[in-house]
Amino acid sequence: MNFYKTNFRGDPVKKTCKDDQSLRVQPNSMFFSPHPGQKINDLIAKALDLISNLYIHSSSDEEMKIFCQQSYAALNHYQFKLEQGTLQKNEIERLIDFVKTLEHLDEGLEPSTVERMSSS
Repeated sequence: MNFYKTNFRGDPVKKTCKDDQSLRVQPNSMFFSPHPGQKINDLIAKALDLISNLYIHSSSDEEMKIFCQQSYAALNHYQFKLEQGTLQKNEIERLIDFVKTLEHLDEGLEPSTVERMSSS
């Protein structure tokens, strides 16, 4: 039995450097920049949090509840398209605008939630 004599190990690797460019850290390396879809994923997660907050604070407003449910469905659609790799640039721009709108709506809720908490 020749277990110790195997051909798995090849010639020793020559450690050479052709130019200084190969020594520099590439900013597009997977260790230094997030996955391209990660920023969009974070944006969708932020939108879902904002919608959840809006839904909780507008329990008596039927129109706002319907808006939140439709928004949640649209975000699920964006998430699906992102996973499939078919999300278009104009859809990303619409998503960014939508998150900004949600932030403004959420900021508008803050004083009323403070009033509710202080009155109880």
